[in-house]
Amino acid sequence: MSFTPDLARIRAEVTELRFKQGYGTKFKMTVRKDDHDKTNPTLHIHFKREWYKYRLDLTDYPDRISGRFLGALPPCPVHGGKHPHVFDDSTFCWQLEANWRPTMTLAEDYIPFIFKTLEHPREHLGCGF
Repeated sequence: MSFTPDLARIRAEVTELRFKQGYGTKFKMTVRKDDHDKTNPTLHIHFKREWYKYRLDLTDYPDRISGRFLGALPPCPVHGGKHPHVFDDSTFCWQLEANWRPTMTLAEDYIPFIFKTLEHPREHLGCGF
């Protein structure tokens, strides 16, 4: 089943992000010039003194949300190896995507979930911590 993205909501949420706590120091958002409908912005995540790129897929937003890391993957903060919540295909743990509700937002739900999961991994997919 395919949904139609709420482009007005996407534009409003992406625009409001720059006024949220942590913008510019913990995260920032860029939208490619060729992304006319703004459904594939890049979320830049500051984690462990490095910036990581995470391309959002908002083509079904707000009904569904997903994304994948571009380039380097963030490490596990416990042992420095592969992060247990980032899969080999650069996608993130699907727990939030599976529990996503259309009333949730990027700033209040999705971005905080990413930080919480990166910073505090639980035993998951063999991390063993």
